[in-house]
Amino acid sequence: MPTFNRVQALMHTITTNFFEQVTMAKRKELRKKQAQSNLGGGLSLGAGKQLWWALGVILLLTLAVYAPHFGNELINTWDDGLYITENPFVKQLSAQNFKTWFTEPIASNYHPLTIMSLAIDYRISELSPQWYHFVSLVFHLFNTVLVFVFVQLLTDRKYPFAALLTAGVFALHPMHVESVAWISERKDVLYTAFFLLSLISYLQYLDKERSVKWYVLCFVFFVLSVLSKPSAVVLPVVLLLIDYYRERNISAAMFADKLLFLPVSAAVGLATVNIQSKDAMPEFGRYTFWQHIQFASYSFMAYIGKLFAPFNLSALHPYPALTKGSLPAVYQIAPFIAVLFAAAVIWSARKTRLILFGVGFYVINIALVLQFFEVGRAIIAERYTYLPYVGLTFPVALWLNKWLQEKSGLKNTVYGAAGVVLLLFALLSFQRAKVWKNSETLWTDVIEKYPRSDVAYDNRGVYYRSIKQNDKALKDYNKVIEINPQYPLTYNNRANIYFDQGKDDLALPDYNKALELDPDNVKALTNRALIYVRAKRYDEAERDFTKAISLDPNYPSIYFNRGIYYDLTGQNDLALKDFDKYLQLDPKHDGIWNSRGVSNQKLNRFEESVADFTKAMQINGKVPQYYLNRSYSYNALGNKGAALQDALKAQQLGLKVDAGYLQNLQN
Repeated sequence: MPTFNRVQALMHTITTNFFEQVTMAKRKELRKKQAQSNLGGGLSLGAGKQLWWALGVILLLTLAVYAPHFGNELINTWDDGLYITENPFVKQLSAQNFKTWFTEPIASNYHPLTIMSLAIDYRISELSPQWYHFVSLVFHLFNTVLVFVFVQLLTDRKYPFAALLTAGVFALHPMHVESVAWISERKDVLYTAFFLLSLISYLQYLDKERSVKWYVLCFVFFVLSVLSKPSAVVLPVVLLLIDYYRERNISAAMFADKLLFLPVSAAVGLATVNIQSKDAMPEFGRYTFWQHIQFASYSFMAYIGKLFAPFNLSALHPYPALTKGSLPAVYQIAPFIAVLFAAAVIWSARKTRLILFGVGFYVINIALVLQFFEVGRAIIAERYTYLPYVGLTFPVALWLNKWLQEKSGLKNTVYGAAGVVLLLFALLSFQRAKVWKNSETLWTDVIEKYPRSDVAYDNRGVYYRSIKQNDKALKDYNKVIEINPQYPLTYNNRANIYFDQGKDDLALPDYNKALELDPDNVKALTNRALIYVRAKRYDEAERDFTKAISLDPNYPSIYFNRGIYYDLTGQNDLALKDFDKYLQLDPKHDGIWNSRGVSNQKLNRFEESVADFTKAMQINGKVPQYYLNRSYSYNALGNKGAALQDALKAQQLGLKVDAGYLQNLQN
């Protein structure tokens, strides 16, 4: 009898394996037929007209949701200055800048294609915010279509409603507003486009009997994605996850076709860690190892929670305060909840691959920003969900689609419920879009959510100073110091206001405090040097300028400020060298062309100065001093007619011109 049982068990195993192999063979044959039915071997989605119309409605709704963005400003207080307005590497499409994009980190990251895209935008529109917003929105709409195509191909085109719902959530979810509305996050929409194109190419590669063409496209899009944002280094792991979901046989070939991707991932990953370890990541010792586990667990679950309940959204979610060395209770229980959740997902794999695939897609794409190490000043960041939410949405959408196939009588109810959810997301996203109007609305919103956020008060203060509301700026800076007296940026920012007001006795202590807290603060060094210049403490000014240049030779303001110093002290040849260096970095600064012209005047190089003043006026023809300065140069060259014309133009623009000088030109 035991022998009979063993034989029976063996026969059962053989039969089960046989039918599994038959089933897999049928799936492969079906995919092969689908591939052969595609015209010219191209991509076919098998989607009916109604489905494409529905996708079109989602795209139009997305366009309406993001309409407020076309009236929004650049957020110079939150990296848009670093990436665009103060970034010399986007202001010229030159061979030198092209080399810099691909060989040097910019804005504490390596993303050459992102910087290139911003440089193209600058070439087209300079600093017109509408164009930047338009381009980012176009990428978001394109990505929505790609999500739809990806899910269609992933599911062998059997579940179109799942593809449509996943694309709809991607397009309209309020957690994604940050990636689209914030121009500095161009890297998100750009890398996601190439990432999805790579995944789509890989699915075609699998469906078309390992087509070399599609494999090459998969790799090329992967490289483009990595060059847009280093987060794409995880793509080879996602490809293995697709293999798992598609029930691809485990073999050497399955791993071999990922080998080409690994050197690229390793090189970009190591370079990014090296860059950010210097510039973006605080020391690990600020919190204990267990607290970092708590942070990661909390972030992991918080992102999932906000997929279903996207409320209390903010441009900044600060780290929590410690109470007697401990984190709040929600952080302490987060690891246990995360473990239970993971166990449930793994258990589900006994019956279906769907949940493990979806959650795996989410985990792989968000793991690098789960705050195992501190990156930035936020415990979670809404932009990090842009691509990972595709993984979380897909299983829910597919389950609904399968359920509808069994309960066809409930189609209208389910479609209506899905429509209501998407409309709710659209409404919330529309409201979030308005929050990104400018730095005041953005940081006021953060302060409402987190009244003790030092970063929010500091950045709002920077904005107030930029629009000449110094009283409001000082109030915000003082609030920051009350909250966090160890915040170096605020001392530098408050000192700038005192400097503008001529209160050097108040500015200098603040610059000193900023440098005490952060000795390598290039801006504070450059600004303090000007205080020393005004006090005629030239040796100390030279020391600060020299250190600032050694720390960041591509920071334009150093050369401007030192050029002014050289000009004031009669070192005009040195001033010209610094102005030239500045103009290499930012050739469209009219004030520097004017300063260069003044230095040339002092060296009696009047023809060169005329060219400089003319260049300044070509950039900005509304500054009367430029015309008067050129008038002086024309007069020195004996061209009184041109000198008179410029002097009268300066007077017309509101500048008081010496009557004796005008009379001399008219004689």
